[in-house]
Amino acid sequence: MDILKERIFQHIDAHKEEVVTLLQDMVRFDSVYLKEEEIQRYLADFFAAQGWEIDLWNPDIEEVSKHPSYSGYRENFDTSPVLVSTIKGTGGGRSLIVNGHIDVVPEGIGWSYEPYGAVIDDGKIIGRGANDMKGGLAGAIMALKFLSELGIKLKGDIMIETVVDEEIGSAGSIAAAMRGYKADAAIVPEPSKYGIVPACAGSTFFRISVPGKTAHGSVHYLGVNAIKKAHYLMDKLDELEQVRLKEFDHELFRIYPIQFPIAVGKFNSGSWASMSPNLAVMEGRYGVAPQETMEEAKEYFEKFLNAAFDEDEWLKENRPTIEWLEFWESGMAPTDHEIVQTIAKTFEELEGKAPVIKGYSAPTDQAILDRYADTPSIVYGPGNDSLHKADEYVEIEDIVKYVKHMASIIMDWCGVEME
Repeated sequence: MDILKERIFQHIDAHKEEVVTLLQDMVRFDSVYLKEEEIQRYLADFFAAQGWEIDLWNPDIEEVSKHPSYSGYRENFDTSPVLVSTIKGTGGGRSLIVNGHIDVVPEGIGWSYEPYGAVIDDGKIIGRGANDMKGGLAGAIMALKFLSELGIKLKGDIMIETVVDEEIGSAGSIAAAMRGYKADAAIVPEPSKYGIVPACAGSTFFRISVPGKTAHGSVHYLGVNAIKKAHYLMDKLDELEQVRLKEFDHELFRIYPIQFPIAVGKFNSGSWASMSPNLAVMEGRYGVAPQETMEEAKEYFEKFLNAAFDEDEWLKENRPTIEWLEFWESGMAPTDHEIVQTIAKTFEELEGKAPVIKGYSAPTDQAILDRYADTPSIVYGPGNDSLHKADEYVEIEDIVKYVKHMASIIMDWCGVEME
């Protein structure tokens, strides 16, 4: 390791309490859907105090909603601004976007701690959003702060995007892309546990309405039970899942038993116990491979199910309807891209072993950067499996380690000049 990096790492260790303070402050904002303004203004003030450029704006919902990847249900962005802070480089280096969402899922039940208390216990900061993904975002921010404090000037521009709506449809990252922000590469510090993630799966929700024919329970054979027909289609969805597992097999996703799952999560049918129902409605999640567009995935689904309808005498003549609900795009950067190599180099230097390069089974905002901001994007973050759970947490030492990783990656990627 070179002397400059050793100096930086010593500075990080000596100021780790600043990392803890920033993350605690961020966790204490209950930045759920429609309540993101306060944390965004806090971060804007924090960035401005470092001398970084600030772009804080409320996107126009009419414009954003026309974007092909928009899938939200907002009325406006009045309490949900998007923030981009730019650190101008001295020139001649590669640019980088750090993209992190500050919206969190609702706290839910079962907590042993105040969900937004940011309590420290046994070396952990506990609170909603600590792991997903305020911990990684805070680590990246502090890496940039410490580099600046030590007089290390980056050659390439850095943009820190703190965005809203990642949990419900990526509208914040869409707005940033529409505003023209792009770079030579991007890092999304989601909790990948230091796995390098060049690709993420997409998903979309579906609703299938299956018709039946009403009959009294005592003569149910005179009707057609919509529940039975829906179960037939659920079995067909299991078949589809296996077909897609073979057809869209991807080496980055082989760590998962099912690479792009299809799961029914809601089912509703019937109004009376002794009557065959004439309608069954099921809703579910459909995994989208990074090799396909959302429209291609939907077409694949509909073609398969329409063939299933034709195989059933009743459904052939009484066809179910398929509706598409919210969706999240898939994304994929080249696995041999230089940003992957740069991150891998830092990991090997600091951890003494080769990194895991893998796909992410859930959607992330990297897809928006990949597809619509002309920016190859990698998920690379600290963390654990506590996201979306009660007593969500991050380990303090894990975040401090991530500050070191990001400082090293940023220097190697952007290039540096000393004052």
